[in-house]
Amino acid sequence: MVKNDLSRRKVLATAGAITVGFGASGTVVARERDDPSEKFTRQMIQAQQIAKQEGLEERQKYLDRIGINHMEKDHQFAVQKKRFV
Repeated sequence: MVKNDLSRRKVLATAGAITVGFGASGTVVARERDDPSEKFTRQMIQAQQIAKQEGLEERQKYLDRIGINHMEKDHQFAVQKKRFV
């Protein structure tokens, strides 16, 4: 009878550990999907990839479509050329 009790306890302990393990991993995955900063980061990475592959206008369209406010500015710099003798 003692042997059966030990086997039963071992099975229950293993099943409990597996259940807790799966539950915890599911919670972590769900939290990552719902985290607004993670979502924003993924969207910005996607926007950068679009800019590289399709151009800045397509990137702007993508950001407009997903509802991220953005402003594009061009900066120009004047550089004086000096001759070195």
